[in-house]
Amino acid sequence: RILAIEEEAFFNLNQLEILILNENKIENLNPNIFKNLSKLKRLNLTNNSIEFLEPYQFCSLKNLKTLNLFSNKLKSIEKCAFK
Repeated sequence: RILAIEEEAFFNLNQLEILILNENKIENLNPNIFKNLSKLKRLNLTNNSIEFLEPYQFCSLKNLKTLNLFSNKLKSIEKCAFK
């Protein structure tokens, strides 16, 4: 199971359209982790341990159609996380 994802883990995957990271133990998402995934359409983060979404967390995901955060430990979502 994945506990953490390094900031540049997806850096060279700019054609990626679907990213499934469900059923892990991810607690934190680096604010820039998705910055090069401009073609991403589906992101599944279900069943992790994410507590917070940083400002502008998903702002570079201009083509994102589906974001699944079900069954996490979300305590706070910055209002600008999705801008």
